[in-house]
Amino acid sequence: MTKNAWVAVEFCAGSSILLEGPDGLIVVDTTESPKAARRIMKHFREISSKPIKAIVYTHNHYDHCRGTEVSN
Repeated sequence: MTKNAWVAVEFCAGSSILLEGPDGLIVVDTTESPKAARRIMKHFREISSKPIKAIVYTHNHYDHCRGTEVSN
């Protein structure tokens, strides 16, 4: 078990990771669509309401970055 780290799986083809720091959140990969990202952000917001401070892309394939517009 890792504290302050969560993985959203089975929301879409890929996965997204939430890392919580003292002052904000880091999202790793935003998945393939705004629709999937909205579902994931709803889940992440149940964990923390801190502001998103950064987004990290593991690489540039569409299934890792097309949901970024939802990250707020």
